[in-house]
Amino acid sequence: MSGVVTRNPIKQHMIVRFTDEGWDIILQRHHAYIATILLDALAWPLAKNNRIDLLVATSEHDNDYNEFCRTDLLNAAGAPRDFTMEPFRQTDCERLLWEGVAKSPLVGLLLSHHIQFVHAPQSTEAAAYCHRLKPLQRRLRNQAGIQVAESRKLYAVLQWCDALSLIICQQQIPVEGRRLEISRGPEAEPYWIQGLTSTTATVTPWPFEKSTVPISIVRRSIKKLQFNNDQEFQKELHQAPINVDMFTLRET
Repeated sequence: MSGVVTRNPIKQHMIVRFTDEGWDIILQRHHAYIATILLDALAWPLAKNNRIDLLVATSEHDNDYNEFCRTDLLNAAGAPRDFTMEPFRQTDCERLLWEGVAKSPLVGLLLSHHIQFVHAPQSTEAAAYCHRLKPLQRRLRNQAGIQVAESRKLYAVLQWCDALSLIICQQQIPVEGRRLEISRGPEAEPYWIQGLTSTTATVTPWPFEKSTVPISIVRRSIKKLQFNNDQEFQKELHQAPINVDMFTLRET
């Protein structure tokens, strides 16, 4: 289709871009925070029902990863590992899942769907683990009092916000009249993003309550290109200057 850009499937974790001045880094939990802002702004009735569970699950859907605490942050060359390079780790998925279940059955259910969406395509091991989640999902649906179709629609809300947040954080918004499909919403309708200026974009069809959605994006800049170990990188990350970019989604 002319003027349409496609994008890769979503994986997870620290968002890293190489620039003329070094590494531009957005922490994964900040990306989840932006996804929560987007969800809070939605006009979709489904996003208003079960609102607290959706907000909690969206804000915590990447809580299995904290760059300040964990290891394996670097690739073989000693550079920060981008989220697209992150392997499947069952222990991380289990921790995320059961922290969600401890909050509410629906939060746990939504996070289980997210684990399947992100990790099932990664490997045979990951696919087998995701398949083993199905009995737990049945139990969580019964506890939450919802059917399969509704749980899928609710997860589609979370996944849509996750996808749009990643597009914004990765600066993948197309320009010059082109548009990029974000994801299909809970009713399987496609939504598109198109850049208007360097700091504004629009979404079609417009899904938000208000005519503008302001977003503050926190980026960390690191000039050093290579690190000997995770601790050295984490020290730089703690001390890195923070840049706040103002971005606005605008109805046209």
